[in-house]
Amino acid sequence: MKKNFKKYKLKDLINFFFKKKIIVIDVGVHKGNFLKKNIGLKKIKKALMVDPVMQQSVKKMISKKFKFLNVALNNRGGGGG
Repeated sequence: MKKNFKKYKLKDLINFFFKKKIIVIDVGVHKGNFLKKNIGLKKIKKALMVDPVMQQSVKKMISKKFKFLNVALNNRGGGGG
């Protein structure tokens, strides 16, 4: 019950503050559930999805407005390892 309340509360806040379509960068997109369920695909103007592994559900979302960047991000500078 509490989980559904949080989901709808977030969606309501997004709809309240963003009357027009929004641009989203989802780092750690995994399966795209945040974009699909919490924001709603119709509310998104453009999205950049970032994750080191492309899941099948994310692959289906790729289009002119949904781009996927296949990288892992970390908090260390210097180009990796």
